[in-house]
Amino acid sequence: MPHPVPSKPDGIGTPRAHRKGMDNWTWRVALAQRLGAAERQMQAAIVGLDGSPSAQTRYARARAEYRMAEEQALAVLGASDALALVEDGTADELE
Repeated sequence: MPHPVPSKPDGIGTPRAHRKGMDNWTWRVALAQRLGAAERQMQAAIVGLDGSPSAQTRYARARAEYRMAEEQALAVLGASDALALVEDGTADELE
């Protein structure tokens, strides 16, 4: 089971997780897993869109989670590393 990903970086680019014994690689894996899970959740919500209020709610929540995961990756890794993580499909490979 992956380590929990803190909600925001602590200090100047140093994630709180470093204080809890997570090394840089573990931190990247946790971010990649969160991004991968959020993307799968959003894809499933898109497939299930049938116009019903519950389907629209699932899609809105999935979009919000994906946005938060992406913002966290940008804040922690920096824009170029985060973009590479998402576009190269590394997020799914690291799980």
